[in-house]
Amino acid sequence: MSDDELVDSAVDDSNLQKRITSRDIDNIAAQLIQGNFILTALELHTEIVERGKEVPRLRDYFSNPANFEKDVTFRSPNHNLDPSANNDNRSNLSRAGSVSTFESLDWSHLSDDERDGTDRIAVLEFQLRKAEETIQQLRKSLTVSTRQESAILSSNSRNDSCNADGDETLSELDQKAVNFLVNEYLQEIGCRLTAISLADETQDQDFECWDDVGLNTSRPPSLSKLYLNFLKNSRYLKSYTDSAVQCELQVPNDDDGTNQEVTVNIEQVVAPLNDQITNLHQENEKLKSKIRILEEDIQNIRASDYLSARGVPDGSENTSAEEVDFSSIKRPGVPVLPEKYLRAMKEAIFVSRTDEYQYIIDVVKNEHDLVSVAGKSLPNLVANVLIQKRLDAIPLIIQTVTSHPDPQVRNQLLELLFNLIKKPDINQRLIICQSCEIYAKRAGPAIVEAEILPLCWSQIHDKHAERRILVTETTTSILPYIDPDISSSLVLSILSQITEDKEELVVISAVKGLSYLLCYLETTDKFDHYKQLIFSLSNRNSESVVTAVKQYLVPCFAYWCMQHHNLLLNILESFIDAIEKMVTASVENKVAPNQTPTIDDIRFASYCSCVESFIPFLFVHILMKSPFAHKTHDPHPASDVDFSRFPQAVLSTQNILSTVSDPQHLAWLVFTFDEYLKETTHPMWEELRWVEVTFIPKIISLLAALDVNIVPCVNSMSTVTYTLSRVFGRPFAYSKIVPQFKQKLKYQEGREMDPEVFSGSVVPIFATGVLTAFVGDSDSKEIGTFMNEMIFMYSVCRAPLNSLRAATIALLSNKTYHELLVEILYECVINPSPYVKLTASYLLELLVKPVSEVLLSSKVVPAIITLSGDSNVPVKIGSLNALGSVLVTASSNDVTDKVLMQLDTVLDESNIAAAPILLLEALRMFTRIVNGISEKVRNEFLLPRLRVMAKDNNSCSSEQRRREIALQLFEVYSAVSLTKLPSEAISNQFLPGLRCLKVDLMVLGSEHEEVVANLIRNMEAQVGISTHPAAEKSFLRGEAGGTFMSKLKGLTK
Repeated sequence: MSDDELVDSAVDDSNLQKRITSRDIDNIAAQLIQGNFILTALELHTEIVERGKEVPRLRDYFSNPANFEKDVTFRSPNHNLDPSANNDNRSNLSRAGSVSTFESLDWSHLSDDERDGTDRIAVLEFQLRKAEETIQQLRKSLTVSTRQESAILSSNSRNDSCNADGDETLSELDQKAVNFLVNEYLQEIGCRLTAISLADETQDQDFECWDDVGLNTSRPPSLSKLYLNFLKNSRYLKSYTDSAVQCELQVPNDDDGTNQEVTVNIEQVVAPLNDQITNLHQENEKLKSKIRILEEDIQNIRASDYLSARGVPDGSENTSAEEVDFSSIKRPGVPVLPEKYLRAMKEAIFVSRTDEYQYIIDVVKNEHDLVSVAGKSLPNLVANVLIQKRLDAIPLIIQTVTSHPDPQVRNQLLELLFNLIKKPDINQRLIICQSCEIYAKRAGPAIVEAEILPLCWSQIHDKHAERRILVTETTTSILPYIDPDISSSLVLSILSQITEDKEELVVISAVKGLSYLLCYLETTDKFDHYKQLIFSLSNRNSESVVTAVKQYLVPCFAYWCMQHHNLLLNILESFIDAIEKMVTASVENKVAPNQTPTIDDIRFASYCSCVESFIPFLFVHILMKSPFAHKTHDPHPASDVDFSRFPQAVLSTQNILSTVSDPQHLAWLVFTFDEYLKETTHPMWEELRWVEVTFIPKIISLLAALDVNIVPCVNSMSTVTYTLSRVFGRPFAYSKIVPQFKQKLKYQEGREMDPEVFSGSVVPIFATGVLTAFVGDSDSKEIGTFMNEMIFMYSVCRAPLNSLRAATIALLSNKTYHELLVEILYECVINPSPYVKLTASYLLELLVKPVSEVLLSSKVVPAIITLSGDSNVPVKIGSLNALGSVLVTASSNDVTDKVLMQLDTVLDESNIAAAPILLLEALRMFTRIVNGISEKVRNEFLLPRLRVMAKDNNSCSSEQRRREIALQLFEVYSAVSLTKLPSEAISNQFLPGLRCLKVDLMVLGSEHEEVVANLIRNMEAQVGISTHPAAEKSFLRGEAGGTFMSKLKGLTK
């Protein structure tokens, strides 16, 4: 086009503009708005404003935010709404779901169809500008109001005669302005630390921006300049002269109430202004929230277009509002357990980061562009190509994966990340897992499901255990960013399959992951799967795996069950049934009646340990379901409640306080529960009734069938019962547990007792698992009464004492009950019933070793000596083992001498003649203690006594009795031959007795004769003597030297 044509065209446009009137422009604006040509109307409005004119219609339309907010609807990243759904003249602007990754993209390749997003951005940016203008207007109004208030306060202070200095209270905005100037001055003079401290103490103010102060005024001069200006304009620079002045003050008459009226008027003016300031602040906050929403909308639009550029379909094509399938939208997991317990799980499961690799995570978290990240990582990669330095590549890998649009390249990079180190250690795995977590947070659930989880699944069978652990730790760390449906299916399958691994560390890592996964399971359809997992893992022959199950999986599963009605009761009942089946099977598999059943005590202990871990959560669940759980109450101090009733927690996941938001509320519930059960009549609710009617009877039935001789299993069940009693408290134990045990053990004369009571574990577990759960005078009295009743019942029924002995041994393990048991048995010694005395003699033997030397010498030994002198032969025999135990245990010579004298009396010829069985029982006792007694007792008491017994047996008239005594003497001498004997004792005591025994065995034709002959030859060779017939004949005639007892009697006369 030539220059003349351009001039003609410009002249025509000028003439056309002169012909267009304001009415024509208004008609055009109305037509554009009615036709929904919003952007064209916006451009027209902008051009007219730039020329210094305005169209009222356009100004009113674009100044009203309601024209752009009423029809704004939500659109997910994968769905759009049909524009035809809205036909009015307002803009139908859709919002896009947010995507966190948006870095340095080239928009030139976008198609024409994507211009709609750019148009929406322009409209939203216009709204943003309008909102900022509104904020500026509000700031201006706020400044005016503040100045008016300050002027009124200043006038009031000048008129106030009581305020001589004229001090004024700074408003909040004035205080911010002063803080800003002070901070600026501190930085000018180099006091940076003081400036930082000021900024830390005033965290609600941004010292980098004057606009944050909120005053619609220009930035004032610096503090130093203000001070200099003040000095120039003040009287402090003028000269002064000292002078004395006297004046008389005249107090004005205030009778007219002028001052009061002024004060009232000021208050009436200030009050509305304060209200106006408050309203302006509220409106300012609302506008700020709108600005944040608009900024999110802009980011959403850009992120939506970015997803399209990366090849991720957003479902915007040919999708109407009616066709949107919201069930297909991927959303991150939301914790179903409280935040407090979730933090406890994270503390217990995840390893804390080490400072050595902190810089790597810092670079990954910062969303720099690719060039910046490469600049920080590549120098390390070039200089460090060793395996230990490969972690420096992680920031570059993560940023590249985040920004790359090709899914195949992203998969290759993620695989490179997993294979970066062949056998990563714990710190290296931590860095890789945290990097994957950061990527998962940026990418969203859909990308995690499509890229990270398949990679984890492919490596669960890697030959290196460290890599398999990396799979479980990575899967666990990205759980918050996985869709819940995928978590409950694919992730659960990955972790469950890893639990079958042979390496303990791999299984433990999977157990931690399964525990953390429970925090994100929203439904209960995986309850049975988890229950089977717990049973399966509890059966592992690995103490560390079982411990991990107890510390991580069981507490978290129990707390998860608490959130879903009565699933906790279900799992507890399943475990008790499993334990009961093991006990029943062991009883059925017994070959002989007296045979001790066999049980897999390791698996039994694992099940009991799980039940023990569930009990505290059961108690809290019952409290939360109680009728008083939601009553209003005064805060109850947690210090008033003994929280030691709960088992000591090794990890935070086991701490019962982590399951409640307010420990004071839990303390109040515990206190109210105890007081509630102290009442004579108290209604029961479903969960508490289940414990009383189902749980406790099942435990008692199980204990009755459990053989008391299976000590590990008895100890495990004792721990369960003890935990149940302690956690539920004394009122519950004495009102619900004790009566049911006593009913099982109740003795009625003329009624035959259940054999399971005597052979089972009810008695020892009731004594140690229930009665000893609490320490007090009444509890000790209850134990004493119970033991007295049991001793009487066992004595009358003449039942085996295995259970009673087990209960006594268990009580003796606690020194608190030593004196109590001694007193109980001392009373039984003087009981007229020989059966009670016999039971006491057997139980006194158990007290010899555990009790103190004082109790032994003052109470136990006198009681045993009394029983050994009883006229009843079974009582005498029962005391022999107790006397032998004293000889082995006692360190006092006085106690030993008393026992030896009593043994000499018991084994007197007259007593032996009246009860020959005494001699056999004494020989059995000697066989048992010969290796434990002192050398003096063995050489000076036992060997002479054996020699006399062997000699007397040579002249025994009863062949049967002679044979029994000879065989028992053979057992004693065999045991003595294994000890170290001096030559004198061998020559004078041991060999003569053996020769007498050889005669008996020769006459009786025993197969032991050759053994004794060899023993004699060995002993003779040891002392260097030979057999002399004359010596044998002399000995056989009864020429034996003085015995140890004759010397002892001489000393005691």
